[in-house]
Amino acid sequence: IEQARVGDVNNGGNIATNASGTQSKSVKDFTMTFTGYGPAGKVEVGTFDTKSFTYAGLSEGGLPQNAVATFDVRTVNTGKEGLNKHLCADDFFMCEKFPESKFVVTNVEQVPGTSYIFSGNLTFMGTEKSITFTANKIDGAFVGEFLLDITSFNFKYVGVDPKVLIKF
Repeated sequence: IEQARVGDVNNGGNIATNASGTQSKSVKDFTMTFTGYGPAGKVEVGTFDTKSFTYAGLSEGGLPQNAVATFDVRTVNTGKEGLNKHLCADDFFMCEKFPESKFVVTNVEQVPGTSYIFSGNLTFMGTEKSITFTANKIDGAFVGEFLLDITSFNFKYVGVDPKVLIKF
């Protein structure tokens, strides 16, 4: 599994504003799942509810223009109420202080086949960083998975692997 590249915020790219205005895509059509790795190899899978997913339209090549996905971190759901509360606590994701996470696409580049390289700015736990990852277009939808080192976003909880698997 590819590790996302994380760096300073990127303010440029090939995403152009579409004069027709912003369209909303149904949040039911966009799901983000995370897998965290705890002590002794323990694996926990969860989701955050999508608060919104918008884009200004599609390019001639079918690429999203000005896409922004916003997640409500307070809705963390692992299927385990106690774990959900722990993940929202001030010593973990700090959900009350940082209730939203946002990904703003700044660049999409098609590579051979059905693969695309997405770059954008991710805000998580109050820190904004540029990330780059690969996704595939399958049946008209972008799907992908990558490892994200959340220590780049000031995550400091001891005892868990800071690399989280993100799937969408």
